[in-house]
Amino acid sequence: MPMDRAGRGMDIVDENELAAMAQRLDHGYNQVDKLYYEVARACGLPECSYWMIYDIVQHGGSRPIAALCAEWGYSKQTINSALKLLSTRGLVDLVYAEGSRKNKVAQLTKEGSHFSERFIAPVLDAEVKALSTLTAAERKRLEALANKYDAALTLELTQLKEAILEETR
Repeated sequence: MPMDRAGRGMDIVDENELAAMAQRLDHGYNQVDKLYYEVARACGLPECSYWMIYDIVQHGGSRPIAALCAEWGYSKQTINSALKLLSTRGLVDLVYAEGSRKNKVAQLTKEGSHFSERFIAPVLDAEVKALSTLTAAERKRLEALANKYDAALTLELTQLKEAILEETR
């Protein structure tokens, strides 16, 4: 049996079949990303601002800005601009974390809560409804496989990025 770089056994696979599957997965992810983008625009928000308020809602209405920056694939400047827009629109308040003069927290305002009930909660409901079309076993398997694929792709792309950076130095 062939081995991968980590010494694990690999199935014998057709490289063309894997490339086609990767393309189909990429297309599927892009289609879903496009739908979220369209929902964000329909709500009157840029995509990053939409994801920030989405995340704040999922965390009970308050989120440290440092956590948003650490967990999202946007630059710190982009996240801060998105939060400033939400603040300007009266949807979030940016306040210092308790006991801190440096770290800020984004908190939903009353208007932000109303906005979230109208525009974010239905998206969360749609996600739950979509998952409910799967059996419990299918949901567990989907999550496990998605996590395994994400971890493997992260490793491969990180190694590729490092090799490119090394080559271009």
